[in-house]
Amino acid sequence: MTILYVRREAGVRETVGALAVALGVGGLSFYLVRMLLAQEHLESTAPQREAQSSGRRRPNGSEG
Repeated sequence: MTILYVRREAGVRETVGALAVALGVGGLSFYLVRMLLAQEHLESTAPQREAQSSGRRRPNGSEG
């Protein structure tokens, strides 16, 4: 049995499908890169509570 393919130009349906796939892949890539770049400041810094508890304790509400 031989399968024959007929060449024809892409219609609106194929174009919309390809555009949807491209937007989905682009959106997912953008989201993942944004999440990875947002974690840049989490490398090896102590949490805020541990940094404050190791030093002198200040009453709540005092700035300086």
